[in-house]
Amino acid sequence: MNRCAVIATHHKTGTVWMRDVFRGISHDLKINFIYLTRKSPQKKAKLLPPAVVLNDHADFSAMPWLIDGPDQRILHVVRDPRDVLISAMHYHRVAQESWLHVSRKTFGGLSYQQKLNSLPDDRSRYLFELKHSAGRTIGKMCSWNYGAKNCFECRYEDLATDFEMKLFTQIVCHLGFAPDELEICRANFWKNSLFGQREAGESPHVRRGAPRQWSDVFDRELAMRFLHQFGSALVTLGYEPDDTWIEHLRAGSTDA
Repeated sequence: MNRCAVIATHHKTGTVWMRDVFRGISHDLKINFIYLTRKSPQKKAKLLPPAVVLNDHADFSAMPWLIDGPDQRILHVVRDPRDVLISAMHYHRVAQESWLHVSRKTFGGLSYQQKLNSLPDDRSRYLFELKHSAGRTIGKMCSWNYGAKNCFECRYEDLATDFEMKLFTQIVCHLGFAPDELEICRANFWKNSLFGQREAGESPHVRRGAPRQWSDVFDRELAMRFLHQFGSALVTLGYEPDDTWIEHLRAGSTDA
């Protein structure tokens, strides 16, 4: 490894999965691993190669130099915004993250989690997420710079079905891992994948790893609300060629 490998994820796009994979790789190869949150900017001296850096909200506004340097190689992971919505809503109902439990005037003194759980059904909770946390995540995915030549763009769904680890091998080669390090990289990917050794449900972050969960939840009404707020997000991210996917959905409301 001779690079600074930057792993850029968004909330509910496989952050914990990628953290565990690359933390394991770093441990086995004795490479420095640094986990960045939005509020933890780092000095350049601490991020000299070889190193692996994971930013859990793909937000480098406080340290743009981290993704622009000649030694940096980036992996950027996105996920179908409809599945981000579903995953975020269920996770936020039970998660222990501190921000979910702060009393807010906006919610009449309730915390985010209390407000979410006070809503009468899943449809109401999905709409709440669209306006708040999940909505911000989808916006961030759409505003990412997709023209960076040092960045490997990847969909969560492709990683989740990468049973032969061909895609992941391309990724770690792009990130700068040497040929004699690839088996260690693949072993950690397999160990932490739902189709490998990890089981869904062993972590509150992992409810269901399967792609296209949205197809069991979305009806036309929810889809129209989604489109009203996010417009061309699915087209921008390459998940749909246009808006005709709505025509194949059932009519009416659902409390899936």
